[in-house]
Amino acid sequence: MAAQLDLNTLLQRAGAAVLRALGVDTGYIALFDERTQYIEFPFYRDEGQPVQTPPRPLGTGLTSTVINQRQPLLISHLTPQVLADLGGVQVGTGDLLHSWLGVPMVVGDQVLGMINVQARPANRFAGGDINLLTTIAASLSTAIRGTRLYEATQRTAARDRTLNRIASQIRTAQSVEQVLAVAARELRLATGAAVSVAELDTGPAESPGNGHAAQPGGEA
Repeated sequence: MAAQLDLNTLLQRAGAAVLRALGVDTGYIALFDERTQYIEFPFYRDEGQPVQTPPRPLGTGLTSTVINQRQPLLISHLTPQVLADLGGVQVGTGDLLHSWLGVPMVVGDQVLGMINVQARPANRFAGGDINLLTTIAASLSTAIRGTRLYEATQRTAARDRTLNRIASQIRTAQSVEQVLAVAARELRLATGAAVSVAELDTGPAESPGNGHAAQPGGEA
């Protein structure tokens, strides 16, 4: 059985394949988080060069339009004025490309994001390109959902193995100090800290001079 790809590797390979299939060197894959209402751009190429694009909230703009409407969007002659009218933002250092095509990635009633390709000159894309990119988006949506489920299953399994290991070690511990040592070691492994310390409270602290235990808030 082929090894399961992690999500980032899947998106990098899929993005490169999309650009090859459409014969262009500019485009991106956007992922939409329904919980946070933010859009991320794990794959973005501008004239073949990777572009780091920060996440942005769902709102106006071409990407948000495709995600909100859940329909392909083809702009045959994109100009700075058209981009501004749609609330779009130019990314990258090259000239604005005239042909812009985006299709949503949808699984069931959930929109996962969208795929975009861009090119020059104007009227570069047609109905056949929309159909091709829509087919690719459907397949990629299914792959993304499967990868996310797989990664979630792996995280749950890893957590369960850790809890079982800790429980086993605690059951065989001979003293409270050994239990604390297990807790400190597992905390260090979980956080990556160089040193972790677990302390045992052996009794109430005494207030200086009167022998009474200190109360919450520092009052005797």
